Amino acid sequence: TTVVEHYDAMAYYWSDTCHAVGYYGYTEEDFLLLSYMIQTEAGSTIITDEEQCLVACVIINRRNQGGINKNLINPTIKDIINETGQYAICRYDKNLGKNTFYVDVDTVDVNNVSDRCKENARKVLEGEFVCPENVVFQALFPQGEVYKSFYHEAPFNNTTYFCYG
Repeated sequence: TTVVEHYDAMAYYWSDTCHAVGYYGYTEEDFLLLSYMIQTEAGSTIITDEEQCLVACVIINRRNQGGINKNLINPTIKDIINETGQYAICRYDKNLGKNTFYVDVDTVDVNNVSDRCKENARKVLEGEFVCPENVVFQALFPQGEVYKSFYHEAPFNNTTYFCYG
């Protein structure tokens, strides 16, 4: 696994509500899977760059807090994506109580991701785009206090909410 390190002093900062994930470096697998998830969750051309970056931030924030239930020790981006019942791509089966598909660089087409999704993943991984560290929910309905929401006109006619957890 290749570790990508990009240290630009202007890209990283720390505050009470924001953190820069890029400071820790990231692997090629992290980059590919985060890019893929942006494409899967928000790849449409009508979705803004800000919303795509927030999709990535939710994954990073969950990773940094130990997963959605805060019980994972040093989880990877792959671990967060594959948490039971969290992302539709993993095909959660209520009867089995588990996901029926595992997202990995070998199970999904990480090479068929738009340059725009890759660039937005890079921005988040390198700390050029950050959001409050407790924004850990993204859904078509509010899941707590709303940080930001985005209404999508036709053909979607829906709203995506990013919420504090």
